[in-house]
Amino acid sequence: MTNRIQIPSYYPMTGKSPRNAPSRRSFLRSIATCMVGASLGQSQNLFASIEKKRPFPIHGFSKHFQELTADALAEFALKSRWDGVDLTVRKGGHIAPDSVEKTLPAFVKTLRNAGLQVDMITTDIRDTTSPQNKSVLQTAAELGIRYYRLAYWSYDAKIPVLKQLDQTKREVEAIAKTNREFKLTAGVQNHSGEKYIGASIWDAWYLLKDIDPSEVSMFFDIGHAVIEGGLSWPNDLRLVQSHVSAVYAKDFEWKQTNGSSRPVWCPYGKGIVPNRFYQMLKESGWSGPVSLHHEYDLPKNIAERLTVVLEDTIAFDKAAS
Repeated sequence: MTNRIQIPSYYPMTGKSPRNAPSRRSFLRSIATCMVGASLGQSQNLFASIEKKRPFPIHGFSKHFQELTADALAEFALKSRWDGVDLTVRKGGHIAPDSVEKTLPAFVKTLRNAGLQVDMITTDIRDTTSPQNKSVLQTAAELGIRYYRLAYWSYDAKIPVLKQLDQTKREVEAIAKTNREFKLTAGVQNHSGEKYIGASIWDAWYLLKDIDPSEVSMFFDIGHAVIEGGLSWPNDLRLVQSHVSAVYAKDFEWKQTNGSSRPVWCPYGKGIVPNRFYQMLKESGWSGPVSLHHEYDLPKNIAERLTVVLEDTIAFDKAAS
């Protein structure tokens, strides 16, 4: 018998629940529970009648699901309503760099056979001259994977900032040369924090402004951008927008601890990342991939994790609609 999920009529029609009706969380949990028992084919068609076409394809970040095999990750991705997977190809990731030629093709084939896109990977590459890193890039290129995220550069407080930026820029230019050969696009992610080169969007602009964005681009992380940019994040986006090839989506809130504020990651839609960001992207005509991150503490139980991840997907769709 085909598993079918009956969506209560009061849910989409009124926005209100009658007395004794399930909460949003319990409703989604019941969906997730049914989905866990559904086949991949059934999951692919789930929600098809109620989901609008997305302006940006969602690629779930596989970092948060490292224990899942290729088959299990494909099933989880479909049930989470992702369009694709942002696959970790780095030490401790789904794919170990030293075995990439053997393991990445099979993993990608499983995901794509399930109908998922695999257009982007996350690496710890910061130097494209080593044989192992070149093997990662060549394998990715042969599989038609276009985008890969670079590792981070860190500041040394004892060395002048501009001197470090100039050195980093030379390294990025060398990466661009390699990418020209493989027809790949690397991404610099802006990560908040004093130690990170690129935490300030002006760092990234300085590194990338003279480089072809088809070779090295910006993977714009709106969560980290709001942490660092506060009210001026729209200007940061405008500054680098011509170089943005992918977006990282996550949410956070500020919390007071011992008299100081710190950002704390939270489920999507529960924090302060502004929906205006996605409106700006749409107005500009941008339509690249979005890697959806879940940096807060996720449940260890896979069915419970599916529930909260599905909530993040729904919240993101609402924000980007």
